[in-house]
Amino acid sequence: MTLYPWHETYRQRILRQYENNQLAHAILFSGPEDLGKSELAIGLSSLFLCTTSSGPSACGNCRGCHLLKAGTHPDFRRVQPEESKQIKIEQIRDLIHWVNQTAQRNGLKIAIISPAQKMNHQSANALLKCLEEPASNTLIFLVTPHPGSLLPTIRSRCQQYVFTNPDEQIALDWMRSRATPVADPELMLAIAGGAPLAAVNRFDKDFLKRRKLVMGVLQGVLLKRLNPTNSASKLEKQEPEETCLIFLDVIVDCIKYKLAGNTQYLKNKDKTAEIVQIVEVCSALSLFFAYDRVSADLKALRSTSNPNKTLLLENLLIDLANDQIQQSGALNAGISL
Repeated sequence: MTLYPWHETYRQRILRQYENNQLAHAILFSGPEDLGKSELAIGLSSLFLCTTSSGPSACGNCRGCHLLKAGTHPDFRRVQPEESKQIKIEQIRDLIHWVNQTAQRNGLKIAIISPAQKMNHQSANALLKCLEEPASNTLIFLVTPHPGSLLPTIRSRCQQYVFTNPDEQIALDWMRSRATPVADPELMLAIAGGAPLAAVNRFDKDFLKRRKLVMGVLQGVLLKRLNPTNSASKLEKQEPEETCLIFLDVIVDCIKYKLAGNTQYLKNKDKTAEIVQIVEVCSALSLFFAYDRVSADLKALRSTSNPNKTLLLENLLIDLANDQIQQSGALNAGISL
């Protein structure tokens, strides 16, 4: 079981319920990404299905633990998106069929649905029927960073645990205690928005170099120093989703500075000068347009539509540049936000 210090409150509460035979039939873990919500669900499942452990985590040596590691435990299921990037109704129907069967080992069956927001409308409705008439001795974990994407009736039938970013010092202490420490943990944690697992897992040793390139292109386009079509070619070797995420982080920082006039809450504190330059030229309206425009492309990249990634980035930069030109005209006409 992966034990993160910021999980302890949630873990202890669920363990007490388990020990007192008060475990809910469905538990919803929600909150920002990169906090280890799925890892906690897996760790608790391992502990509950372990036949010999008396400590805070599974023993790792019993028959149940070996089956779980091999992915063949008959009383454990993981439901996640397949090739279509969705959780389909067939998967939920298979889960319901499994739920209604008798447990084969220690009497408890556990399923994890993650990320739960990937259920389509049909699969969500099918799951709702399962939650309305829960099977005995069955626990279903739903894990999502976007609980609002779930049906309200699904949320209402789950015991909900809302995760938040850990205290900064707790996160930094954990990052420094790892066998492979993170270079400049304060900066990386800030860029990760306070999510320590993002700073450790998402950001490799070349991330800051890629971020510098992506930010340079965005700044150049917004300040009309770079041709958007030519600039797109500079990003062709970059992962489009990461590029859009960096764009969004910079734009959000620009909006914060535009509205608040200080740098206290910026993620990209080492790029304050660049952010100030962008804000001096861009109107609030332009920045909000940029946020919406990049968010739409990020959603497309994460969807099942499979867009042409090169064309997507080229069109995005063109739209950002054109909007900036339009906003500059509006500002010259005295129409500003």
